[in-house]
Amino acid sequence: MKRVVFFSLLLFTGIILNGQVNETKPVEKTKKTKKAKKVKDAEKGDTITLSGVLNNYYVAIAGSKAKLEEVKSLKSEGDMSFSQFPDPAPFTNKIQSPNKMITILSVLDQTIKQGFDGEKGFSNVMKMSDEQSEELKRRKGVFPELYYTEKEAVLDGVVPVEEKKAYKITITDGKNKTIAYFDVQSGLKIKEEFVRATETLTKTYSDYKDFEGYNLPTKMITVAPGQTTTQMVKAYTINPEFTDADFSYN
Repeated sequence: MKRVVFFSLLLFTGIILNGQVNETKPVEKTKKTKKAKKVKDAEKGDTITLSGVLNNYYVAIAGSKAKLEEVKSLKSEGDMSFSQFPDPAPFTNKIQSPNKMITILSVLDQTIKQGFDGEKGFSNVMKMSDEQSEELKRRKGVFPELYYTEKEAVLDGVVPVEEKKAYKITITDGKNKTIAYFDVQSGLKIKEEFVRATETLTKTYSDYKDFEGYNLPTKMITVAPGQTTTQMVKAYTINPEFTDADFSYN
């Protein structure tokens, strides 16, 4: 049970699986940058680059990149359920730029805390490895997509995702890869695949709703070997005020 909850929490918060960005600068063209790869959408007949796909995402989420960059902290609250334990478990997730985060989950009469305080990772269900802590330390911002560059991200083309067409972007961090899919029509992120040394996990995003002017997903389903986790977000708070105590193990 402890391993199931621990791993599902990592998936939910993005603690391990979304911390793959090393660069601190947002996507931009420089003289030293190699020529951007262009992809043609057979349906629209348009060509688009990595920066174009990402900008469509910024607009879909916030209306503009500048407005999305204004989000320095984010709080979400809702219920999480596991395939083996279907009863909803209340959770609270907090994120603050550049890389502080914590998830608090109440399940089976146990309160689980897991996060990163800006220097090291912590969990009260099992020890977090140095490698995991280092990956968390590399995370940038509330929305890592703002920091993807052509150094680690590649636009691979247009692919089918269920009944939709999506732009496929592969982000590489050492031996790890994250593959993100953005709906061609809406610009929203609808799926991610997290490829790690021992297993691949899939996370889908849906039921986007408006919260304080930001369009955010309220349903996320994560499929891991032997476990499916469903997160239903009831509320997001944009730019809440946090202190160091909010990201403390105690």
